[in-house]
This record gives sequence, C-alpha cells and structure tokens, in this order.
Amino acid sequence: MKEVILIFLLVILIQQDDYKWGRPTSKGVDNYVERNEYQFIIDYQNFVNDTLHFEPFISTDDLSDYVNYTRGDMGYFERPDNIIISNEPRYIDYEVQRLSEYEKNRYREATQFVRGVVIHELTHCYFYQIIMIAQYNKKLEYEWRQGLRMIPVDDYGTDFLEEGICEYVVEMMGEMIVSTEVKTINKSDLSTANRNNQEIKYGYSRQFVKPIVDEYGLKAAVFLIVYNKPPTEEEILKPQLYYDRLKWN
Repeated sequence: MKEVILIFLLVILIQQDDYKWGRPTSKGVDNYVERNEYQFIIDYQNFVNDTLHFEPFISTDDLSDYVNYTRGDMGYFERPDNIIISNEPRYIDYEVQRLSEYEKNRYREATQFVRGVVIHELTHCYFYQIIMIAQYNKKLEYEWRQGLRMIPVDDYGTDFLEEGICEYVVEMMGEMIVSTEVKTINKSDLSTANRNNQEIKYGYSRQFVKPIVDEYGLKAAVFLIVYNKPPTEEEILKPQLYYDRLKWN
C-alpha cells in the first residue's frame, strides 16, 4: 500500500513540474521534448511516408534571448538539421489530444501546442531537404536557390509558401485547432508592417497552399512549388492566378 501511495505522490510531483495554472511550464517543455524527440521524428516520417535524411536534432531554449528572435516565434530551424523549440511558458498544452472536448471548444483556432511547433519545424527541415534535391536535379528559380547571394532579395514569397506548408502539415496531423472560416486579405495586409503577422504569414498562407497539397500530395506539392517562381503580391491576393501558372518545368 505504501508503494502505491509513493507512486501516486511521484506522479503528482511530476505533473506539478509539467504544469502551472494548467499550462505547460518551461521545465515541462524541456522534459516533454527530450522524452519524445525520436518519437516525433518517427511519427513525422510515418505521416509523410518519407525519410528525413538530415536526422534533425531537437532541443529547447528560451528563444526570446536570441538576437534574431521575432516576437511570437515558438520554434527555430537552423539548416540543415538543428531545431530549437521555445520553452517559454506560453503554450496552451503539450498536444491537442490532451485537451478535453470542452477545452477544445473554447478556441476558434489555436496553434500553441508543443507537439504542433515541433511538427512545424520538422516540416521546415523536410522542405529544405526537397529544395536541395530539386536543386541537384535541375536549375531552380533564383529565389529558391541555396547558397551565397550577391544582391539583396525579397524572400517574402518563398517564406510565405514555406510557412504555409509547415502549418498545413501541422493541421493535417491534427496538431492544431482549426477554424472553418475562410480567410480573405487585402493589399494593406501585405504591407511591410502587416505581412508578417500570425494571421497572414501562417493562417492565410496555410489556406493558400491547401489546394496544391490536396491535389498533388505533400512531397510533389513542395517540388512543384520550388520548381516555380514564388507568388507575387497580386497572386497572393488572388491565389488562382498563382495556381494557373504552376507547371512542371
């Protein structure tokens, strides 16, 4: 009986370390990622039915201390294989499946789950892998080439598509709560001041790439995207213009 009580108390203590006021703690995020690092990769590879050749290393840190930190960032991918997950205590939970149905219904849309952030960053790794394969196979549009660039380039179109793919994979794997609302944007949303906000760069971009992935599948969709010039501002506002010009070079 004493052993049962001891185990029960240990479970409570572990849970206290993992949660504070019902939210994941920094220590909890550290433990969760360390405990599940290899399982994340296995689950991801099984879902995409492909291999991550760069064998990503997943760690945690407080990203707000980083020089290149953008407010709101919860993960960081450093090519080719380094992933850092923010351990700041601002997640809703570790995984969507840990929420009760009542808790899920509280959110119209929510992406702040540790597992979802890991999946997002693993998709950056996978996207980079496909770019490298595509670059080896044929000449890519300038914006998609990897390596030293001699002149400044506005990478928003490439970033927009890549973030959209990452977020859509998170959605497909059931690691976010998604609204059924169709997002629309206008020209002012793509101004320098607005285009990097969460709704545009992650939410609208996810909606933007969805028809491509749904038609071709994930891997082929990414190859098709990197074989073509990224969307212009007009094409981001009117997606069908972009879809109509996609072609297998």
